[in-house]
Amino acid sequence: RGLGDVYKRQLKVLFQNIGIEQLDAHAVNGKTIVVILGSGSEITDRVNVYAHGKDTNLSLTNEGKMGYLEANVLDQAQAAIKNNEEIMRGMHNWVQDEGSRLEFVNDKEGRITGGMDNGAGEKGEFVFTNNGTISGEQFNGAFDGGMLKNTNNGTINVTNDRLFNYAADGGFVESTNNGTINGEVMNQADHEGSRNVAANNGTVNGQYEFYTGGGGEVSGENNGTVNSLYAGADGGRVSAVNNGKVKEEIRADASHESMKADVTVINNGEADRMYVSAGENGMLNVENNGRLTGDGKTWITIEWEDGEFSRELSGELSIDVWDKGGTANVTLSLIHI
Repeated sequence: RGLGDVYKRQLKVLFQNIGIEQLDAHAVNGKTIVVILGSGSEITDRVNVYAHGKDTNLSLTNEGKMGYLEANVLDQAQAAIKNNEEIMRGMHNWVQDEGSRLEFVNDKEGRITGGMDNGAGEKGEFVFTNNGTISGEQFNGAFDGGMLKNTNNGTINVTNDRLFNYAADGGFVESTNNGTINGEVMNQADHEGSRNVAANNGTVNGQYEFYTGGGGEVSGENNGTVNSLYAGADGGRVSAVNNGKVKEEIRADASHESMKADVTVINNGEADRMYVSAGENGMLNVENNGRLTGDGKTWITIEWEDGEFSRELSGELSIDVWDKGGTANVTLSLIHI
């Protein structure tokens, strides 16, 4: 039977130097369970964590090896998971219902391979912190009033796609990178009432993206270094600020066939070049207070439907307004030749 099935209120278990196929840790109806998988121990297949009900608490600490981890926290339960060693084949973690909370820490020596799928729904709260190393496909999502906050202080190696931070149907996601992310990062919010806030204070060796569809709201900033930066709105509002370094281009676009699409891009730092465009119902607000370095031979170009104005400068700023209802407001406070 799973841990907690035969105990009335509290249970603490330490596994040391064991090898088993599967571990189930279940806490329900006001129980408190503390599980420590000690050094030298290995769960070859999977660990299932389940916490359900008010005044229910579950704590899991991994100091050994486990195959796959799945955690579900529901109906006002509280759970805390800490990985100090290795999760070998990825994990799926979900928190749901108002009052439910899951805190997950991948510690400095912790390694997670095989990717991760983290989610919060229906006003559940999920706080995730990486101080170690995570590799594989990676997703963080909040839905239906759920809140997910994730912070990277270590290293994330993204494979096969991107690190996807996603808010939908009234969800809220907050993402902060203080470490290194090797791969593309997408910060997205879809549908009215959904919000996504992101900040890079470290290094992103890939494109750093902010996008909204159908009325969501996204705000983000780069205070570190990224390969490229993209801000796009297909309905909704996006604000992106660069205070750091963009090795390649800053790119932005705004349009939607039936609702307002609003994108604000401010460069206070350094970028090689900038391309922005506004289509149907798109509103662009572009401000450059920093450096567009380029190669000394490129152009600043403003393009309208019936004409073009060009001037040779060091960086490249291209602005394209291409459909009915499109608007671009441009402020150039400082461009270095």
